Amino acid sequence: MRGRLCILVVSTLLTVALAFCACTPGEPPATSDYTPVTIGELIGNTTKYDGQKVEVSGTYTVIILGRPACIPVETNKSIEIREDYEIFSSGWGISDDNGIISVVVISDSGVQIGSLPNYGEDEEIELRGVARAATVKNYCWPYIRYKSVYIEVNASDIDVDLKPLPSQ
Repeated sequence: MRGRLCILVVSTLLTVALAFCACTPGEPPATSDYTPVTIGELIGNTTKYDGQKVEVSGTYTVIILGRPACIPVETNKSIEIREDYEIFSSGWGISDDNGIISVVVISDSGVQIGSLPNYGEDEEIELRGVARAATVKNYCWPYIRYKSVYIEVNASDIDVDLKPLPSQ
C-alpha cells in the first residue's frame, strides 16, 4: 500500500513538474486576452467587436484608394449611414477572401504612424490590436456614409521602421 501511494505521489509531482517546465523560466504561462476573429466576422458586423482586443490572421495588403471622377455635391440632407462595407483609408491592411480590414498603427506615445510595415506584399501575417468601428464618407455624395472597421495596433507589436521627423 505504501509503495502505491509513493508511486502516485511521484507520478503527480512529475506531471506538475513537466507542466511547469513547459513555460519559459521566470514567466507565467501565456494567456491571451485577445479574441480570435476572422476578417469576415469583422466586415459582417462592424460594431460587434468595437473597442475589443482582437487577433486576426490574413495577408498583408497595401491599400491604394483612388477618388472617383466626380464633383462632390454638397446638400442640406442629413447624414445617411448605409449598410454596405467600405475600406477605411489607412495605407495598408490585412485581407483574405472575405475582404480587407485597414490597419492603423499607433506609437507608444499615442501618435499615428504613417510608415508602411516591413512585410512583403501578400505575406501571411497575424495581428493583435483593438477593433474600431468607423464610417467612410462617399466622395461624390458627402452626406452618405458606409460602415467600416479598422484594427488599431501598437507600433512595437509589428515590424515597422519609424521614420524620424524632418529637421527644423
